[in-house]
Amino acid sequence: FNIAAQYRSFFNLGSLDMRAIKFIAFFFAGFALANCTTKPILPPGERAQIVDVRVTKADARMGTRNLEEDIRVKTQNAAYRMSETGPKKTLAVSIVRYESADPGRAIIVSTGSSLVTAEIILTDNATGVSSKKQEVIAFNSRPGGIIGAIAASTVDPISDEKLLGTKLAENIMKQVYGEEAFKKDGTSSQSKFAAANYPVTYEEEARRLKCLNLESLNEREKERAEDQDEGLDPDLLPIPEHCAPYVKTNLKVTS
Repeated sequence: FNIAAQYRSFFNLGSLDMRAIKFIAFFFAGFALANCTTKPILPPGERAQIVDVRVTKADARMGTRNLEEDIRVKTQNAAYRMSETGPKKTLAVSIVRYESADPGRAIIVSTGSSLVTAEIILTDNATGVSSKKQEVIAFNSRPGGIIGAIAASTVDPISDEKLLGTKLAENIMKQVYGEEAFKKDGTSSQSKFAAANYPVTYEEEARRLKCLNLESLNEREKERAEDQDEGLDPDLLPIPEHCAPYVKTNLKVTS
């Protein structure tokens, strides 16, 4: 991972200003929401079992191609630990925002944190009655500034995503059953287990993400060179041949 390239390219602020402002506003609003107690979907003491978790994401570019399945299986197993008795429910989880750790953002907006935001709806299988939509957020918190940029540059995006998925599943259970119920039952034993059926291997995803990162750094470097308007060629990073299936077809690929 080339943090020097990240640092250099992100100081081309022209295209980032609005994105940075939006992230700052969302981060602090989301942090406040994630750290406050909201009314759970189920009344205190009500027993219900979530037998089906369905996860979608608003944008295919959010996280890895395994993001939906990873969150589904973790949320389903968390639900089994909470309750395996009571009226059967279906939980719909829609991933509406995903921000991975970003060295440039750590410098510019003073946070190297990553986050995922989901909207959830709980539906009773017998009656078809659904709850109101609720928002749930999970963070992997990191500092900002140069230290945060260095920390963000060393983050493995797949490990980071998996940890976000674990935290999101826990926070979803808190939103459905309540904080007190989660403290009591969140680590209980379970007799049912959901198994993951990932669409691709994480090894393949790791290769793809590295290729996309190289492509992104080169695109930012091209923008930086154009903005400086000094007639200098951009300092592009070489992209291996195995990246050809993942990057733009008009991008020069080197071995």
